[in-house]
This record gives sequence, structure tokens and C-alpha cells, in this order.
Amino acid sequence: TERVDDPVIGLAINHLDGALVTGTNNARHGQHIRSIRGVGYVDYVVPALTLLEGTFDVTVALTDSTEMHQIDRWPRAFRFDVRRAAVVEEGLATMAGHWDLSSAIVRARSVRVPD
Repeated sequence: TERVDDPVIGLAINHLDGALVTGTNNARHGQHIRSIRGVGYVDYVVPALTLLEGTFDVTVALTDSTEMHQIDRWPRAFRFDVRRAAVVEEGLATMAGHWDLSSAIVRARSVRVPD
């Protein structure tokens, strides 16, 4: 096997309909690999997967440092499903936000009810 200097390992997640959910690689995160040779692996750690219900494909690629020359690529390397949870949002992902209504100004009008 050939030695690859300064390789870039990337992944993309697409919804089944083709929409790109995310795409990233080690170089874009400022993480550089000096060189690789032979069989190995890297981990991409996701603290919270905030995808909403759907079917998703993962593509993985190995390129040179310019990201212009693909050394290897595994399109749709694997597929996974996200099942509906108690989230009441729409789209591909939740922003994991919450509503803070403590500063909302509520003005009630006094209404006199006739006797």
C-alpha cells in the first residue's frame, strides 16, 4: 500500500431525498494527519445527533491535502434511520433549542362582564 502524506478524511450525510445535511473533514476542523499507510481508521465524534425522523446515507472519502484528488471514496457507505421521538419540529434537524418566555410581556385587558 502507498503512503499518503497529509490526507484528508471526510464524510457527508445526505437525506434519502438527496439533500445534504452536513459535510466535513479533518482539515476543515484544523486536525491534520501527517501520513497514513495501510489499513486504519479515525473516529468522528458527534456529541448529540440532532437529526429529525428520516433515512440518511453516509458517504466517506479520502483525498489529498488539496481536496481535489480523491484517493478513495465510498458513496452511500451505509444508511441509517432516525425514528420519530417526542420532538415537535419539522425539517431535517432540530436546533435543540428551548423557548424562554420569562421576559415576555403579557398585557391583559380588564374586561367587565355584565351582571
